[in-house]
Amino acid sequence: MRNPVSRWLYGALVIVSVLGCEGLLKNGGNGMPYQVPEEDEKTRAGVMEEDPVWSPDGSRIAYISRRDGNRELYVMNADGSHQRRMTHTDEGEDAPSWSPDGLTMAFVRDEEEGSRVYLFPLDRSEAVALEGSVGDESGPAWSPNGKWIAYLCGKGRDSNWGLCRMSTGGSDRIMMTDSGSDHDLPIWSPDSRWIVFESNRAGNWDLFRIENDTLRVDRLTRSPGSESNPAWSPDGKRIAYASRQGGNSEIYVMEGDGSGSVRITENSSEDNLPAWSPDSQSVVFVSDRDGHDELYRYSFSGGRSERLTRFEGKPIRIWHPAYSPDGTKVSFISNPGGEFHVWLLDLSDRSTRKLTGSGAAARPFN
Repeated sequence: MRNPVSRWLYGALVIVSVLGCEGLLKNGGNGMPYQVPEEDEKTRAGVMEEDPVWSPDGSRIAYISRRDGNRELYVMNADGSHQRRMTHTDEGEDAPSWSPDGLTMAFVRDEEEGSRVYLFPLDRSEAVALEGSVGDESGPAWSPNGKWIAYLCGKGRDSNWGLCRMSTGGSDRIMMTDSGSDHDLPIWSPDSRWIVFESNRAGNWDLFRIENDTLRVDRLTRSPGSESNPAWSPDGKRIAYASRQGGNSEIYVMEGDGSGSVRITENSSEDNLPAWSPDSQSVVFVSDRDGHDELYRYSFSGGRSERLTRFEGKPIRIWHPAYSPDGTKVSFISNPGGEFHVWLLDLSDRSTRKLTGSGAAARPFN
């Protein structure tokens, strides 16, 4: 099953599992992604937690944990307290996504016949499959207006992934794109009009957008390198993304229609995984310019990047950075102690603390 957090992340997992955390992070040959690693590769790499996502009101963080053997959905308070296991199955869960009202979680369950999108109303004790869903599914993304769930859909584990959409009630399921090529990482625009996604439909991995009502597809990037990890600004005007058009990965920002692309980082290192601040005035991203991963922030008012974290002398990786809804904190996954757990950066004093795993800052587990 594919968890479409990023093709970059999968490359990182392969490198970490084969070479250890000191291995360099690179894409596959000719700008193509590495294949998705199997679960045993993630286990060897020490990936204990992944996919942290903030609730809309910022009070909770949902995430996937392997602490009990297989992948399960957990929810905790934003300070790391009251960690609660939400699912209890023999299958694995992935890719949690909050409903805009914070009352329901969508996620993917890897079942014997394929992966399926499930909905979990948090006032109930169990999840139910999204009615009408068929085939292999992954990467659910809730529209900001709460009416739709976009997700990747395939006809089998070895097939290409197209883009599908369904109402949250389970009706009006349509395949928005064909499955003759691969698609990845559907991200809604704040007004729920557009979905930006990655695809190799033009040969290279580029960014596209599709209009929700008309299904019109626009190609947004046309560089000789691959593009990945698109992120809409909260004001809906711009898209940040990572591009290898110069060889290494750099952060770019373009208008929502693909025009006016501007490079905002420039160095020989790997800059990736951009995430917008709630006020659309800055972008946090991951960079290994210091010899290992650190979080940086680019401010549009100042026109420069600043380093936010200082894991000095530790060959670490950082994944899944995300601003809290109030813009005061950044959650992320990292492995300073060897295993990958959920961490929190407080932007007021640049302090970092571990939220999950042994030695975490808050207790107890529930």
